[in-house]
Amino acid sequence: GKPSTQKELDLQARLVDLIASITYQVFNFCRRGLFDKHKLLFTTSVVFKVLVRMKELDPEEVGFITFGKRSPNPPPLIHDMAAWCSDLAWAGAHAAQEIKVF
Repeated sequence: GKPSTQKELDLQARLVDLIASITYQVFNFCRRGLFDKHKLLFTTSVVFKVLVRMKELDPEEVGFITFGKRSPNPPPLIHDMAAWCSDLAWAGAHAAQEIKVF
């Protein structure tokens, strides 16, 4: 439930601060051992995990972005679209309609 006393409020604030501090320290430790070209990928992955855990991002949406889900049977491409859109890109775009944001 909700904290009712000042001591419980202080404990809640301290726990939030500790979690944030530990998360940042672990992130920094891991990041230092990576090559520059891998740092952006690692950072994006950590941010997605943190935001999913905080319930600010939908895990299904993150999975779609991360793993690139494709529709197994997308409708055929219109001739005009085939000039600039590959079959794989079209399958991904068609699968996006399953995500509630789209």
